[in-house]
Amino acid sequence: MHARGILVGMRSLPAVCLCALLACGRVGFSSEPDASPTIVCPAGSMLDPDEDGDLVPDLCDVCPHVFDPAQADEDGDGVGDACDPEPGIPRQRIVYFDGFAAESTGWFAGSERSGGMVVLSRIGATERLSHNLPTSTSLLQLAGEIVEVGAGKQQLLLSVRSSAEDAHYIELIDEGVGRRRSIMYMEGDEFVELDGVLEPVAIATGPLEIVFDVRPDRLAGLIENGGTRPALAANVARLQAAAETALYVHNLHVRLAYAIQIDTLP
Repeated sequence: MHARGILVGMRSLPAVCLCALLACGRVGFSSEPDASPTIVCPAGSMLDPDEDGDLVPDLCDVCPHVFDPAQADEDGDGVGDACDPEPGIPRQRIVYFDGFAAESTGWFAGSERSGGMVVLSRIGATERLSHNLPTSTSLLQLAGEIVEVGAGKQQLLLSVRSSAEDAHYIELIDEGVGRRRSIMYMEGDEFVELDGVLEPVAIATGPLEIVFDVRPDRLAGLIENGGTRPALAANVARLQAAAETALYVHNLHVRLAYAIQIDTLP
């Protein structure tokens, strides 16, 4: 069990939701278990953003963050084989995607958009962004880059919270002894690590990917940094349907290219 001073100090920050997923989900997708997913490409949509550059607009792309011009979707659930956790079982839905190509409501006022990316430049400070995560079986992925690393402690923390007593985290942190990636939960003011990897090197600039796969009884994920991306996983006694997920950035300059959420139906 180990303390993390940064998060305790963040509790006074305002909780701002990025969007309610029912209001900003993908065009043509439904999260209802009995719905047949369809992809509707509106007229003129070829002028819309294309995050992965495969000439399929984000609104119509079965994997808007992965270059897949063939758009293969073996099980026909609307999530392409290139990004489907279960490409042969039709129970996934893309319920949220943002390539940050344009301004959208719900982002906290401190964020900036530049070149199709969200910029979180918090050298010597802490910043937080959040959005709703309405199910307990969901894969959330954020990707971009770390541009600058400040002196002293640095931290990236992605939290999945259903209540004050039921919150789980995936984290990249360097407190002066090397970068550590962990899955954990919070007990009082202290974190309890469920799985972790420590490397005797500092957090590096370069590509960043955060993946958190949340199940009712299991957590898995990874954080890419410095060319490595060790897998983390842990069984959990319980995890209620999550109400919010939030990304905390401390003493790092981070640029996010996209965020995507893929739900798995029961």
